[in-house]
Formats: sequence, C-alpha cells, structure tokens
Amino acid sequence: MASDSTSGSEPISTLQRVDDPVLSVDDDWRITYLNDAGAALLGTSRAELRGDHLWAAWPDLSSSSVANSLREASEADTPTTVSLPPVEGTTYRARAHPSETGVTLLAAPDEPGADADVSAATVGDTDRTDDTHDPGHKRRDHRLQRYETIVETMNDGVYTVDRDGHFTMVNREYAEMTGYDREELLGAHVSLVIDEETSERAQTLEAELVDGESTVPSIEAPLRRADGSTFPAEARFALIERDGASERIGVVRDVSRRKAREQELERRIDQQAYVAELSRRALEGEDLDDLFDDVVATVAETLDAEFCKVLDLEDGGEALLLRAGVGWEPGYVGDATVGVGTESQAGYTLRSAEPVVVDDLDAETRFSGPPLLTDHGVRSGISVVIGTVEEPWGVLGTHDTSPRAYDPEDVSFVESVANVLATAIDRRAYERRLKRYEVVTEQSTDVNAIVDSDGTITYVTPSVEEVLGYEPAEVVGGNFFDCLAEERPAVLDRIQALLDGAVSTVSGELTLPRRDGSEAIMAVSGRNLHDDPYVDGVVVYTHDVTEERRQARQLRDQRDRLEALVDLNGVVSDINEVIIDSQTRAALERRVCENLAAADSYTFAWTGEVDTAAGEVVARASAGPHEGYLDEITIPYREGEAVSGPTATALQTGEIQVLQRTDEYEHEAWRAAADDAGFGSSAAIPITYDDRQYGVLNLYSERENAFNEQERTVISQLGESMGHAIASLERKDALMAESAVELELALPDVGDGIESTLDEPPTLRVDRTIPYENGQYLLYLTATGLDQSSVRAFLEQGDDDTVRRFRPVESDDGVSLYEVLLDQPPAISSLTTHGGVVREVTIRGQNAVVTVELPSESDVRAAVKALQERYSGISLVTQRQVIRESRSRIEYVSTVEAQLTDRQRQTLETAYFAGYYDWPRSSTASDVAEVLAISDATVSQHLRSGHEKLCAVLFEGDSTD
Repeated sequence: MASDSTSGSEPISTLQRVDDPVLSVDDDWRITYLNDAGAALLGTSRAELRGDHLWAAWPDLSSSSVANSLREASEADTPTTVSLPPVEGTTYRARAHPSETGVTLLAAPDEPGADADVSAATVGDTDRTDDTHDPGHKRRDHRLQRYETIVETMNDGVYTVDRDGHFTMVNREYAEMTGYDREELLGAHVSLVIDEETSERAQTLEAELVDGESTVPSIEAPLRRADGSTFPAEARFALIERDGASERIGVVRDVSRRKAREQELERRIDQQAYVAELSRRALEGEDLDDLFDDVVATVAETLDAEFCKVLDLEDGGEALLLRAGVGWEPGYVGDATVGVGTESQAGYTLRSAEPVVVDDLDAETRFSGPPLLTDHGVRSGISVVIGTVEEPWGVLGTHDTSPRAYDPEDVSFVESVANVLATAIDRRAYERRLKRYEVVTEQSTDVNAIVDSDGTITYVTPSVEEVLGYEPAEVVGGNFFDCLAEERPAVLDRIQALLDGAVSTVSGELTLPRRDGSEAIMAVSGRNLHDDPYVDGVVVYTHDVTEERRQARQLRDQRDRLEALVDLNGVVSDINEVIIDSQTRAALERRVCENLAAADSYTFAWTGEVDTAAGEVVARASAGPHEGYLDEITIPYREGEAVSGPTATALQTGEIQVLQRTDEYEHEAWRAAADDAGFGSSAAIPITYDDRQYGVLNLYSERENAFNEQERTVISQLGESMGHAIASLERKDALMAESAVELELALPDVGDGIESTLDEPPTLRVDRTIPYENGQYLLYLTATGLDQSSVRAFLEQGDDDTVRRFRPVESDDGVSLYEVLLDQPPAISSLTTHGGVVREVTIRGQNAVVTVELPSESDVRAAVKALQERYSGISLVTQRQVIRESRSRIEYVSTVEAQLTDRQRQTLETAYFAGYYDWPRSSTASDVAEVLAISDATVSQHLRSGHEKLCAVLFEGDSTD
C-alpha cells in the first residue's frame, strides 16, 4: 500500500500491491523502482535489479523498436503505449509515463485474441482517439487506462498533500470514510481530519523519509469524521516530486474491525489467562471465600456486567445463599437466599446440564425472576451450575439490567470459571475428608513419560525439571530402567510385561534419583497405548509421594517409639524391682536380660565383661531367642589398643553407643549375624557406678532407628542402676564375708604441723561416709591424739579447697568426733566402689599409714590404683588375709534386745503395731502414752533411746548404752 521509494511521477508509484508489473527508470535509463510483479517479469528479485540499466536487465527490450519509442516518449514528455517482447510465451503491453526524473512503465498482459504485433510508433497518446485502429486496439488502450483509475476504485482511502499539509487529491473511498465531499477536502488542511499530535508525527516521519532514515513509514491514529466521531485508521505514505515540489501520498485503511477483533482476542486471552490463573490458585488451596470474592469481581469486569454472584446450596438443599457477589445492594451478600425450585433461574440452572442464558427476562417462559433479580431490575444474564447436576454445590451467575445477547465465548468463559470453582470446592472437601493431610503445592509433582517397547523414553513432561531437577532433553533418549534408583523386581517385571504388551495397565511405586542426590518416591501407573497413533508407546504416569510417605513413616515411627518408650518404662520399673530383690550379681544380670528380651520393643539382651586374659568381651548373661548370635561374634578388647563396634566402645568410653541400622556394623561377621537374627538396631549401655566399670549391657531391637533420644536416656539410667546394685551387692558380700583382705598403705608428706596431744602416734578413724546427690560427701571422723587445728590441716592438704563445713561434735579425754562436709569425693569413695573401707589412718611424723579392708575376692591392684590416682605418693606396705567376726540374723536380734530395756522394747513394739510409724500416722505419741498409761514425755524418751540403740547396732555393729 506504500512505496518503498521517494521518487515517482504518479500516485501509481505507491501501488506495490498491484498484481501487474510496474517499473521506473531515471534519465540514464537506470532502474529506480519496480514492484514484485515487475521483478518477476524480468526473472529476478527487486533488490538485484535496483540500479541496473534497463537495457542490460532486459536485453530483448533494447534490441526492439520499443527502445526507440520509449526514448521518443521521454524526449517529448508524452505518455505512450508500447508492445513489450514476449516473456515465457506471454505478450505484454505497457503504458509509459514520462516525468522530469525519468519514465514509469505500467504493464499488463494482452487479452486473448488481441493483435500482439502493433508497432509502438503507430501508438499515440491514450488521450487521443485513432479511428483507424480496430476495436481490439481500443480495448487494449482502455485496459491500460485502468491503472489510472485503480486509485479511485481502491477499498483504501488514498490522498496527496503538499508540503503545507493541504489536500491536493483524495479518492472516493477517503471521502466516504471521512464523511466529507471531495470538494470539501481538496485544498483543506489535514487538521480537518487529524489532531495536532498525529500531524506532528506525520511531519516527523516525512522528514525521516526525506533523509532516508525510513522506507515504509506508517501511522496508526484516530481519524475524525465530518460528524465529529472518530475511528482508528492506519496510514502508509510515500513522497513524490511534482513540478519541483514534493507531495506526500497516503494510503489509509479503516482498522476499526481489526481493532475490534484484536480487542475481542485480547478479551478472550484475558479470559483464558484468568481461568488458568484461577485454576492455579484453586490448586494452591486458597481460601474459598477469597476465591469467590475475586471471581465475582473479575467475571463482572471481564464481561462488563453489572452483577455477579456465587450462590451456595445450603445444607439440606432447600435454598441457595448469596455467598459472594458484586453490584447487589448492601445487606444482600451473605444473607439473601434464592429458592431451588424451577420457578427461578438459579433453581432451573441446578437441573440443567448446560449453561442457562437469558437475553430478556421479561420475555422468558422457562422460569420467572426471583426477588433477588427483580429487586435489582435484572433483565438478562448467564448462570451455570457449580459442580454437576447430580451433585451440585451452587450456581455462578452474571446479570445486567438491560436485555443483552451474549456471545458463546462469554458463556463458555462463565462455564469455565464455574468448573474451576467446582474443582476447588471438590478439592477442599477432599482435603477435609483426608483431615487436610495433603498440601497442594504451586508446582506439579506429576512426571509423565512415553516409553517405547524397548524401554527408550521418547517424551517426558517439562515437570521433570521441577520434580527431579533434570531438563527434559537430558531424559529423552535414555532407557527408562536406567533411570531407577534401585531395583524393585516385582514392579519392574510388571512394567516389562506392559512394554511387551502382555498387560494393558500396571501400578506401583518406584524410587527415582534427583539431580541433587536425594531420592523421590513416585507412585507410578502405566497404560499401553501402542494403538494410539499420537502416542505409539506406553504412557507412564508418576506422582511424587515422597512427602506423604515421609510423613506416614514419621507418624509410624513416632507411634512405634511412643509404644516402645511406654513399654520400656514398664520394663525398667519391673527391672528396678528385680535389682532390689536380687541377692547376687549373676541373678541380677540374668533377670534384667530376661525382662528386656520379654518386652515387645526388644528381642535380645546380654551382659558382658572384659576377659583380660583372652583379650575380648565375654558374655555373663543373656536372654531371648537368639542365643546363637553370641556364638557367631567375637569382640576384641585389650587395654591401650584401639577398639571398634558399639560394645567395646561403650566399655572404653563409659558412654552409651547406639547403632540405628545393624547393617552398618564394621565387620562382615557382625553384619551377617545381625541379619540372620533379624536385628534392626542395637544399643550398648555401660554398667558403671562411681567411675567404676562393671561391664556392658547389650540390647537389640527388630526396629531400625529404635533408640531415639528418650529411649537412650532411659536405658542409660538402667546401666547406672545396675552398676549401683552390683556395687551394693559387693559391699554386702564384703560385710557378710568371714574373711577380708587388709592393706596397709604408706602416705608420705602429710604430717607438716601436726603434733600428737598424747604419748602414742595420733590416729584418725573414718567412722562413716555418707554421699549426697549433689556430689558432696558427709564424713564422721574420730581423732585420737589430734587437736582440732591438726585435723583440719590434715583434711585441707592439697590445692583444692574441698572442705565446705567442719564441725566438732564431741570430745572426751583426747578423743574427738568431727563432722566434715566435702565438695569433692574423698579418697575413701574410690575404695567404696571396690567394696572396701578405710579402717584407720595413723600419723607418724611426716608420714601416715592407712589401714584399708577389702572383700577377699576384690581386685587389690585396681583398688590401689584408684587410690594412687588421688595420691601419687601412696604405696602398698602390707597385704594380709584377716578373719572377720560374722553374725547371724539371730545374733543381731539378740544384740538389739540385749541393749533395750523392757520399757523401751514395750514402747517401741506398741508404737509400731499401733501405726505410729505409718504415713499418715494411725496413732500419735499421745495415743501410745494413753495405752501404756504413761506420760507423753516418757513415751518420747523411750522412743528416742530405743531408736539410738537400734541405729548403733545397725551402723556400728556393736552397742553403746
């Protein structure tokens, strides 16, 4: 419609869209312009011919008489008609238009039957009539004249304006599209039809055209009609020179329909985009009321409707509630209801499988308008059921107060929105049924692929990048089975059967690797679609269920752990009773193992200790159905050498060791034995008390990851309880033993500043050591021949200030009793763990001799080593076996009775059986006094004296009266 040249003699130079050949040459006969048809006539492209001589480009033309006719016409400045040489069997005639800058040829094929051999010299100006020519010649001249009328008959408006912006020519179409007469336009300024801004833009483009900065300038702007209205127009223009001045030629097209189509297309695109966005938000689980509010606002705006509503079918299905809406009077939304009968549009819609469209409610015969519509003057609208006719949720509707014909696309848009709302509502209901377990994410977790019969992946959805981290191009072409993270024979066999065509569908679960090294658990199903020409393979559908499985596994593990913890607490409670009741270490360990192995949470238990001669850990007791396990394993342990495995490590470090998966055992023999026994996890608990190691308790469960933090805390306390019990049994054995080992230990450099108050060497006897839970120790000491300052100086030796309290209790004739509170364990505590006691400390000059008594079966070396760790200079002087006085139960009872007076025994016995010692008390001291017919003070005196004598026999072994 616009020329790509700034030169030409007539408006025809702008008609590049004309199908017939057009070309222009300058005064030197060089081609300055040709259209596509002209280039095709010469058998080449427009770009290749620009600037070539006409005679070189068309040799047949230069050798004919046409060349002379063209030169004569140019020199005479007179239009002429010539016959052109045939091209591929077609004869052309051309109208030559000379100008100041050259000649323009307008060519056309001869009509069939016309005389093709006409001399150009005999052809005159088309404006003259030659009666000597036959009728065919006249028709050819008339054909050439059509080029001069094309502009007039074009469907586009054509105009020319001079440099000052005044119209010099307009065609019929331009006059009609603007509503002006041609005479009104000619000579008028362009501001008659365009605004100032458009005029300035045109002038700018014209300047660019002159400067060669633009070749096909165009403007899209509103054109003003004679009645003042406007319409969108697109103008293309070029420049021509006439009589030394340039004119702008414009071709104008009314683009109202195109704009309308574009706007309509944009509206449809916006509708589709909104439906897609709404779908995404519905999948994300957005609050339904927020979704409804957005829908009614957007649908009303998109369709330019006055009203929009979402009606919710209430429970029971007896009414529709106006849940959300725009345009309605205040107070209606959230409160107004519509009947569900067929007399209303909404009720009718509930029973309609298709959208219900009302162009004019006044003319509607299917139903009448409910008060909600008539109160607002509604005349037209679209309503669609949300859900299905069988299970409707509600109605989506849009309305106007005037009659309106709705486009099918608008109806489809409302229906699409209703479908999305139904999906969102269904999904929300589904989530509620699943107790909101599943969380809808922004990204799709479905990865679908097409696999051919040999397992090659021919297509995969782009979501593979979102879910697994791989780009589709990395997956396509690979083998499906190579993509699996692990082998699952049952599922793989079914998929292979699907590829082979043996089955039509499969389902199951597979594990796929992600790019980051993690694994995704995918629910997989497949369909054989080899017969579908668009697929020609097996479609594999996968859905990421990793999070669901993780949460289910977590819930299951939490339940198992809670059950195990409850079970364990019950077992520990029973074991504590076992510990209290057991009379020997062997019985204690055996019964602890039996109780643990009998628990539902555990399957096998055993205790072990180090056999220093064999250099390994050996079993002391075991229980459970896997006794053979101990025969299959050997656990090396040598002092000073590196150890491995939970059992040896627990013994070496004194800390509980847990292995949550027994397939992680370091040695193959251990792994094989654990696998044969069905062990899933294990724990090794050191049995310790007061830093002494008594062995290790090993516990096994069929569960993996069985020993969580709470379980570890409980079973570690079990190890401490066993250690305490074993230590108590050893002390009991030591006390009850008829023989013992007596040690004398030399302790140098302890007597600085200590002098005896008597003639014999001073002594310090430890009468009792009482440990407190906060780590402190209370000591009762009897000092002979030592004053108070010397006793304290002896106790405060060393760098640590451990004496918290020092109190003299009583003193008599050089013998004193002291009460001492220490912040740190005294040396005596290390002996206690070996069942030993310090009998006496004798100070001779600067040195001291410590007399220690141990059970006869005690490890003397270990006991001495424990003392040497506290006092580096201590050494063993003598070791001897001694015979200890042993008392039977009868002897102890006799001793107690011998110490009590008859009145003291009577008072104690009466108080005991009267419930004086119960809690709460059944009888008070006054009640006992009343029974015995004595005073309350006398009862208190008898009870105190009796208690003192009982404690003396219990704690000192003899009586004091």
